[in-house]
Amino acid sequence: MEEFEVSPRAIVRDLHALRIARFPVHTERGPRGDGYLHDDYRNTLIQLTTDEIAAFFLSSIPKPLEDLGLSEPLRAARLKLAASP
Repeated sequence: MEEFEVSPRAIVRDLHALRIARFPVHTERGPRGDGYLHDDYRNTLIQLTTDEIAAFFLSSIPKPLEDLGLSEPLRAARLKLAASP
């Protein structure tokens, strides 16, 4: 939190988004808690859902994405793409 200059709520929100995107995020509670992915975890693009793929290809037009309910799948797709080897 201090390293990236973000609020505790931002960290909790981002960890939640990673879990929703089906990343195996593990957390440790406490004042010096931590969140991490296992070292051997690797993401592949075949893990993208149909909605995530559609949202990714429509990402340049945000209003229709919102109307179609694809804002969250776009966020999940971007997370998966960023984590892929």
